[in-house]
Amino acid sequence: MKHYKNLMSALGDAMPVCLAWRLNGSEDNFFNARDLFAFALADDKGEGALKEGQFYLVSAEGAIGIASGYEYFVRWLFIPLEGDVYEREVLRLKAELERDAQPEPAPQPVPQPVPQPAPQPAWEPQPAPQPAPQAAWEPQPAPQPTPQPVREPQPTPQPAPQATWEPQPAFQSAPQPVREPQSAPQPTPQPVPQQQPAPQSAPQPPKVRFCRNCGAPLSPNAKFCSGCGNPIAK
Repeated sequence: MKHYKNLMSALGDAMPVCLAWRLNGSEDNFFNARDLFAFALADDKGEGALKEGQFYLVSAEGAIGIASGYEYFVRWLFIPLEGDVYEREVLRLKAELERDAQPEPAPQPVPQPVPQPAPQPAWEPQPAPQPAPQAAWEPQPAPQPTPQPVREPQPTPQPAPQATWEPQPAFQSAPQPVREPQSAPQPTPQPVPQQQPAPQSAPQPPKVRFCRNCGAPLSPNAKFCSGCGNPIAK
């Protein structure tokens, strides 16, 4: 079996036998000759280069694989299609080749709209400004002087008469009565009240409550029954 250094050479010998393949290990991943040609171009650029000692092989049915070590182990990559799937892929290949053969229409230049000059507004004569009418001058009456109030003469203040000083008799202090010493009052002894011992109230036993739902005893500050979890009504 012939060995190939790249996928493009192996595809050249497989195309006379087969024009459509599927990727090995998949059921719906199909390739026609045009698809594999694009794949082979990428392989030639080094994106799918073989390792040292590997090479491509082509079977008699058109399958393409990679082998190493003198064909002792072959990993088939592309398996030939059969039946209706093969016919459908061949028709797709012919349609793509016909589309590639048709020349692409030259792009038509897009006509650019010619800019139109903006219309100029028609000139209209403006009325001449009219001077503002001047008010007729009227003589203003002369200001009249404000009458000043007549000031009346004020009487001259007379000096107050001075009082004549007369000698006053010497001040005699009144005799003070002699106070006799008073004996200090003795405090009356008050009876000392006897303290009575306060009556001791007997200790009251704590009131025990019971749950209305299950009858379990409740602690004094419990909000829920520890037996059934029922909330305790206050």
